[in-house]
Amino acid sequence: MVEATLMAISLMWFPVGFLLLGKGEPKGTGALTMAVGVLVLASAVIQAAVFKDPWIAALLFAYGLFYFIVGYTLFAGLEESTTMANASFTLIPISIVYTILALTGGPVLEGGKQLIGKSNFLALACAG
Repeated sequence: MVEATLMAISLMWFPVGFLLLGKGEPKGTGALTMAVGVLVLASAVIQAAVFKDPWIAALLFAYGLFYFIVGYTLFAGLEESTTMANASFTLIPISIVYTILALTGGPVLEGGKQLIGKSNFLALACAG
């Protein structure tokens, strides 16, 4: 489930990048980005409810909201993209915490179990 969501996210950034380079149309790119945002939000709910993984679901939810905001900014043709920038700044502390915890595994809980499993891939993805 997460892998398919990550592929949709990565493919979304090509049209956004081309648009920012002057080769694209804002409304279509915004609609695509909002669709990916909705997909990521739905994936977050499924990840939490079905797969019982609130750790990844919380990260997907935060980024899904961000993608939706980016999509709306592009779709509406807003001249000022301050909203998009402010939303991206809210992801900085979330990404830092996720990167540190993914690298270290978090604190050791009672019974010798760590909070989460170490994941270099997740740390790299959050740091990016």
